[in-house]
Order: sequence, then structure tokens, then C-alpha cells
Amino acid sequence: MKNKIYKLIIVIMLITISCDTSNISRTAEENFNIGYEFIEAENYKEALPLIRVAADSGLDKAQNSLGYMYKNGNGVDVDYKEAYKWFEKSAEQGYAKAQFNLSEMYIFGEGVIVDYKKGITFCKLAAEQNLAVAQYILGLIYAAGEGVSQDYKESIKWYKMAAEQDFSQAQYALGQLYEGGQGVKINYNEAISWYKKAAGLGELDAMIQLGYFYGNGIGVERDYNEELKWYLLAAENNYKLAQYNIGNMYHFGNGVEANNDKAIEWYLLAAEQGYMNAQHNLATTYSIIGNFKEAFKWFQKAAEQGHMDAQYNLATMYYEGKVVDINYKEALRLFRLAADKGYDKAQYNLAEMYYSGNGVKVDRKKAFKWYRKSAVQEFVHAQYNIGIMFLNGEGIDKSHKMAFKWFQKASDLGYAPAQCYLGMMYSLGLHVKANQSKAINLFIKSAEQGDMNAQNNLGVAFLNGEGVKVDKAEAKRWFQKAADQGNEEAIQTLKTKF
Repeated sequence: MKNKIYKLIIVIMLITISCDTSNISRTAEENFNIGYEFIEAENYKEALPLIRVAADSGLDKAQNSLGYMYKNGNGVDVDYKEAYKWFEKSAEQGYAKAQFNLSEMYIFGEGVIVDYKKGITFCKLAAEQNLAVAQYILGLIYAAGEGVSQDYKESIKWYKMAAEQDFSQAQYALGQLYEGGQGVKINYNEAISWYKKAAGLGELDAMIQLGYFYGNGIGVERDYNEELKWYLLAAENNYKLAQYNIGNMYHFGNGVEANNDKAIEWYLLAAEQGYMNAQHNLATTYSIIGNFKEAFKWFQKAAEQGHMDAQYNLATMYYEGKVVDINYKEALRLFRLAADKGYDKAQYNLAEMYYSGNGVKVDRKKAFKWYRKSAVQEFVHAQYNIGIMFLNGEGIDKSHKMAFKWFQKASDLGYAPAQCYLGMMYSLGLHVKANQSKAINLFIKSAEQGDMNAQNNLGVAFLNGEGVKVDKAEAKRWFQKAADQGNEEAIQTLKTKF
């Protein structure tokens, strides 16, 4: 009995030893190859012991792979210290991929203190061994001037080395440099050549640029069919920017018949991937066809991502009570978000809320502040309102000089109410010497745009001979135009004078 037990123990030990040494019986190269197949299948549990045995045997590429597994937590807990150790062992043997991985750790501060100098040194070691990705990264580093002096010529050198190995991102980057004239003269033909090479290798952004070039006639004759072709190629890969651009073509009718349904179809594909520009344009298209419920939904999604126009449009819907109950508080919040980003219309509407006291306490000083922010961006309604506030001394000291200045700005941009008020200042001699001729010219400009106050003023001028000869027929014509729009003074004058 004891002999049987003893023999059984011996057999178990032999089996165990046989199992434990199966990896060792193979060469390091064989263990690595089998392990790498498991890595490619994302079976890291099976890969780890095989890769480790090969790495322990000193195989450079196995050491690099083991470092990569520790860096990314493949089959093990993320451990940058262990990753660095194995990358370093591999890099010391001159293995280019390990040198590049050490470069990344230093550049991004993964487990080590950020050190661009060391990062670039390792990146160069890899690039000099013709590792395309390292050459591309060096191109990026020199183009951006990260850790080195910005040097486009050096950038182009490394990009070209990578591009010649069909590294599509480098080809695209070269296209960008030739398009923008960075380090080289602007050369659209050269840009197109590199974009086409990159696009042929599946670089989606290159397809987008080619579409853009053809759609705008940059370096080529404008060809909407070619534009659509390149966008469709990128869209086949579910690329949201391509889907968005195709949506724009149907929305605006560029090269295709305008079609809101098709625009919505393409915008929706991009919007569902979270692309906020597509979400905004989708909402806008829904607004056009009168589907305000869907418009609200997509404006809201885009606004939540910080899209300025969406925040403004959503605020407007809350302000007007479109699809939702009127909510001045929410409108104010959203107008402010867009206004803080510098959106002139939002700044104007925020000022309007403070001026009128909708959803907030009347505050003419704050109203003036926001009108001015909008006005300096040449938003004529704001310029006009600032003129009114200076004229009346609302929220700011009264100043005919400043009122005249802002009315003039808005008038120069063709804003009828400002032309009317500027005309009144010339007529009454406020800040300037009275000049009825200039006043009449401004009243005419304003009245011809339909401003009823200017029409009434012209009626008065022709009735009384102010700056013009008395002409009752002409006076009546202008009074009638003003009265038709509800101008009370014109209505009363027609009753009493004609």
C-alpha cells in the first residue's frame, strides 16, 4: 500500500514538473510567438506566462511586450514602474519600439517625471532605426515646439521619412503643412498629393480635407461631386465629421438639391455620436420644418456640450415658451453662458432682460454693460440701444456726444432706427450744429426702410418746409405711410391737417 502511494506521488510530481517546464522547453522566440498570438486574441491570461518566460530569457521584443502589458494593464494591474523596467531592458538592447515606449513615458509623465529632453532622445533613437511612428511623433514635436525650438524644416524631414513608409498620419500632416504654408510655401497641389496618399491608406481626415478642397475650389476646380465622393468614403467608416459635412451639403443645397429630410438623416448619424455641431444643425433643421420638440431636444444636447449657438437658441425657446413653458430664469442662464463666450446676440438679449426686468430685477447698469459688449462687435441693435441710453441717461450719465457716436455707428451699418435718431440730432442740433439737409437725408434713408418715425418726421418736414420746400402732397404721402404702421402722431396729423 505504501509503495502504491509512493509511486502515485512520484507520477504527480513528474506531471507537475512537466507542466511547469513546458514553456522552458521551447525557445524564447517560440514562446514569444505563441504568446503574441494570445495577445492579438486579447487572451492576456494565456499570453502573460509565455511572454514573461521569453522576456526573462532576454528576448528584446518580449521584454517590450511585457512592458506594454504592464503599462496598459493587459492581464496584470497597471504598473508603470514594472513597465519602465522592461522597456528599459529592451531599449538597452537597441529595440526601437521599446525606445519609443520609453519616449512616451517621459513625454507624458507615465510613472516618471515629465522630461522632454529624455523623451526626445529616446524618440530619436527609435526614429533613426526607421520606426515610422517615432519619426511621425518627432515631426509633431518639432512642428509644435514641444521641448525643442519650433522647427518646421526638421518637422518636415521626419514627417517625410515616416510618410515614405506609408505612415498615413505623417502624409496627412505633410498635407496640412503645405496647405497652411508652415515651413514651406503654400502649395495646394502638393497638399492634395499628400492628402490623396493618406486617404488611399484610409486616413479619414485626409478624405475630409480633399472634400473641402473640391467643395471650395482650392487648388482644383470646384467639383461638388468630388466633394461628396470623399465625404461618402469617410462616412462609410462612420466618421461623424463626414456625416456632418454631407448633412451640410443637403441642408444648404451645395452641389445637391436642398433636402431637409436627407440633411436630417446625415446630421442624425453624426449627432448620435455626440458631435455637437451636428446636434446644433440637426436642431436648426428640425426648427425649419416646424418640429420644435425635436429641435429643443437636440439644442439641449448641443448646449450641454457648450455649443454657443445652441445655448442661445435654447435660451430663446425658454424665453418665448416654444415647446416648453416660459422660463426666464433658464433663459437668463443660457443667454449668459453664450454671452460669456462672446456671442453678440446673447449679450444683446441678456441686456434686454436686465433692461426690461424679465426674469431678473431691472438693472440698467448691467443692461448697459451687456449692450456695450454686443455693440463693440458691431451688433447694430445694441449700438442703437446704447445711443438711446446715452441720450436719456439710463444706466449711464447722459451724453449727447456718446449718443451721437453710437447712433452714427449703427447708422453707418444701415440700421433704420439709428438713422432716424441721428437725423433728429442733426435737426435739433444736439452735439452737432443743426443741419436740416443732413437730417432730411438720414430721414429718407430710414423711411425708405420702413421706419415709421422717420416717415412721420419727413411728413413734418414737408408740411412745415424744414430743410425742404413745403409740399403738402409729399407730406401727406409720408404721414400716410407712418399712419399705416400705427404712428399716433401721423394719424392725428392726418385728421387735423388734411
